[in-house]
Amino acid sequence: MKVYQECKFIIKKLGSLHKHLNANKPEAYQEATSLLARITDYLTESPTNKQEIVQKNQTIMLNLDLDKPVCNLLGLPLQRDTSRRDRGELEADIPTNMQRKDLFQACYMFLKALATRNRKAQTRLFQHINLFADHMGIEKLNVADTISEIVRDNSSLVAKVSEPFFRLFVTAIRTWGRRARWLR
Repeated sequence: MKVYQECKFIIKKLGSLHKHLNANKPEAYQEATSLLARITDYLTESPTNKQEIVQKNQTIMLNLDLDKPVCNLLGLPLQRDTSRRDRGELEADIPTNMQRKDLFQACYMFLKALATRNRKAQTRLFQHINLFADHMGIEKLNVADTISEIVRDNSSLVAKVSEPFFRLFVTAIRTWGRRARWLR
């Protein structure tokens, strides 16, 4: 019951914070990041949070559509400085808004945890995979692990990966491929 009530509260709160995040209010970033960390903890296995509990929490969150306001946050613009890449350096692009980058990282950590060993979540999140791919190659923003988790052990989703997306991923490996996480 606690997780259910907290998720309902967080859904409302993330919705109301959206306009403040769009206006780049620092306190909104702090609050949204804190809320995302709280719900991610419910999806993280630990000695006190067994796999069965995590699976129940995933079901509660999916039934409440908690993934929707989180994906909406990822629709906020995140500009990147491509100057290093433009100079031919094999470095990730620097985000121009570090608070938004940190918020996006919290979103991706939550979505990865939601998708872990959960076909329903994988299927639901797969529809946003192109949005997620737009954030690949931003410094200290680990999108690749979330995308990997969405398709992990799910051959029906892997079969649906489009050729343009596959090309985008190959380009990302070519551009930023020194990082082992791109090869997982």
